[in-house]
Amino acid sequence: MNIKRIYSCCLPLFFIFWMVGTMIGFSQQKTVSGNVTDENGLPLPGATVIEQGTNNGTTTDFDGNYSITVQEDSALIFSYVGYLNDVIEVDESASFDIQMKAPDRSNPMWRDKVQDSRDDFAVTELIVKELNDRADPRLEKFAAEAPTGGIVGMPYGLDDNSASILKASTSRPNDDLLEATAHHVIISLSEVKFLLAEAYERGILTGDAQKAYEEGIRASMEYWGISDADVINNYISAQPYNVSNWKASIGIQKWISLYTSGTEAWAEWRRLDQPVLEPSPNGVVSSIPTKMPYPQSERTNNATSLGAVSSNPINITAKVWWDVN
Repeated sequence: MNIKRIYSCCLPLFFIFWMVGTMIGFSQQKTVSGNVTDENGLPLPGATVIEQGTNNGTTTDFDGNYSITVQEDSALIFSYVGYLNDVIEVDESASFDIQMKAPDRSNPMWRDKVQDSRDDFAVTELIVKELNDRADPRLEKFAAEAPTGGIVGMPYGLDDNSASILKASTSRPNDDLLEATAHHVIISLSEVKFLLAEAYERGILTGDAQKAYEEGIRASMEYWGISDADVINNYISAQPYNVSNWKASIGIQKWISLYTSGTEAWAEWRRLDQPVLEPSPNGVVSSIPTKMPYPQSERTNNATSLGAVSSNPINITAKVWWDVN
């Protein structure tokens, strides 16, 4: 009986505490709303709004509007693909309009030249020779005249001092390529056409490899501002497709079309072995690098797994798995 009386006496007290606790909890929450826009003031539908440190979140509607109930002393994290995250402390305000900021997407060659006042990019002797040998009209789109006149390439693989000496007499990239808003191509029509040509030759797809090859050259010419159809047709006629050595035909034209996409052009050279390159006599290794070294972070944090696939993680002349003839 005593136990029952204690329970019955405590129950109302517990209920009161529970109600007070609940009411206090709700009293600490508030609903905030607002609008999320891009750097130009246009609404960002689908932006994510999350209460920091929780799973409580929402997304903006078609007009960039949002509404969310959060703790008063919390913070809101606003995020959107391609933009920098923004964190806002929740205060007495009931509305927060957010203008997302984009990272600096300006052309890195422009940043190098204008913001950093540097002169780090020159056109290589190799690309100039390859295009001159083919009377390729893209050369003047790729390169500016050297200070001493004409388009003159710089030998690749030089040490800094030797390259600095030649700066006064060699060409830089065309001025259009040094603009802050110069295009950055992820994948071009010409690359698609060359991929199709290769897929047809390998029997992966069925189609006309020569036609795709010619369309790849045409697409590259047009992208670089060569609009004269006769000029393009004459160039294509002078670069006939070699069915018996399609890797050479596709490889060299794809390599040219990937100008300014150096890493990808390097990958294509490793795959298709075009153009034929010679190691620089000034190189720190005796052959052209065929892979990147594993970074120090990988060697430090993943040494066991790395050791299972490589006994020399800083080797830059071994071939990756797909680099086979």
